[in-house]
Amino acid sequence: MNSSPHRGHTRPDAPGVSEPHWQCPEIFAERYPPLVTIRGGYIAEGDLSAPWTTEGAYIRICIADRGIGFDEMYLGKIFAIFQRLHTQNEYEGTGIGLAIVKKIVEKHNGLISANSKPNEGTTFNIILPVRQSKTFVPDETPA
Repeated sequence: MNSSPHRGHTRPDAPGVSEPHWQCPEIFAERYPPLVTIRGGYIAEGDLSAPWTTEGAYIRICIADRGIGFDEMYLGKIFAIFQRLHTQNEYEGTGIGLAIVKKIVEKHNGLISANSKPNEGTTFNIILPVRQSKTFVPDETPA
């Protein structure tokens, strides 16, 4: 992955991230509507405010859209399952997409947050370690 924080990416590839990140494409599938900008690069610390670097132990992926946005006072609510900021009549959706994304990011020892303003869009910030410190074992959830 290019370490420049200014270069946009048109596809969710991250060759600098070690396996097993097989669920990472699901992160992008949930938040990849039209008019989206994706950029990524290295950071030295696993902190949402860490500055960009040319190399590091973590990568930051920023996914920005020009959608409806939201008031950041609801930041904790948007990642909770079945939580919606709008009615089904106003905007479609089930209220599970971002909860799934958060669970995947956390299973990969990462962090996710967002910055947003109503009517201006949202930037989702994902931090993932370049190398996993433990073996990833998928859930064996019964059907």
